[in-house]
Amino acid sequence: MTSPSRRRMVMVTGADSGYMHLLKGVIESFRRDPRSAEFDIRCMDLGLNKADRDWLAGHEVETFEAYWPMPVRDGQFPYKDLGFAGRAFIREYLPGWEMYLWLDSDLWIQDWDTIPRYIEGARSTGLAIAKESHAGYRLQIWLQRWMLKHWVLGYGIADGLWLMSRPHLNVGLWALAGDAPHWEAWQHHFRQAYDRSGFIIPHDQFGLNRAVYGSLRDRTALPVTVLPAGCNWICDRGIPMWNDEAQAFCEPVPPFSPIGVLHLAGPAKRTDYDIRRTAGGSFKARITYGAAPAV
Repeated sequence: MTSPSRRRMVMVTGADSGYMHLLKGVIESFRRDPRSAEFDIRCMDLGLNKADRDWLAGHEVETFEAYWPMPVRDGQFPYKDLGFAGRAFIREYLPGWEMYLWLDSDLWIQDWDTIPRYIEGARSTGLAIAKESHAGYRLQIWLQRWMLKHWVLGYGIADGLWLMSRPHLNVGLWALAGDAPHWEAWQHHFRQAYDRSGFIIPHDQFGLNRAVYGSLRDRTALPVTVLPAGCNWICDRGIPMWNDEAQAFCEPVPPFSPIGVLHLAGPAKRTDYDIRRTAGGSFKARITYGAAPAV
């Protein structure tokens, strides 16, 4: 059963069994606030086992199977890549909701007040998404080179360089209205970049950026509510600090504002970081849901 209930908003995520330990953090951090009752929750099954599905069912999460939204050769991509490709086609997999909220399975919500910011932003402009830039993020040359390579492969030299200069929007967390034009534009640019480059990743993400920003020659950008990086904090880009007064992970630069959502993209899923504290000292931890300095 994947049709809407009386609730008109759906939170969607996806995982296989290897990500189940992280997926639990997504669901538990979302369900711990009573406002989550306004949402149905659906999970794209990318290789879950029976125990995983039973756990999800016990937390009122229905699973669904997706399909490749574009022609690909058999065996060209691992099945788990469908979790990336499918984000642009969530409305096709799960038709009928007024509002879609996507959360990657490797993030968790520290401050639930962040979620209404996404919903309100999407109601205003159609799409709400956080930028991937902040004074507390470190410059990662390898990442910049990788991004530049794929911008050029997907969109050509001129548009690739121009799009690379725009504030990057991270598609690990977004809210998108069911009737927004962004869906068709995202899918169109994703397919075009895939056909040109042969890569799913990162054009599942770059395609939405292209839809929002337009191109060098045709800057017919779509409206968007751009939220600050703290609404989807990429932990390996900027290792969070611990705010001892707020008892929460915070941005690593003054005024050490608590982070709304922590995203364990890339190495952060498997790295124990030295977490500095605003009161002095540090502690070592993997920044998963429930992590905190020892009492």
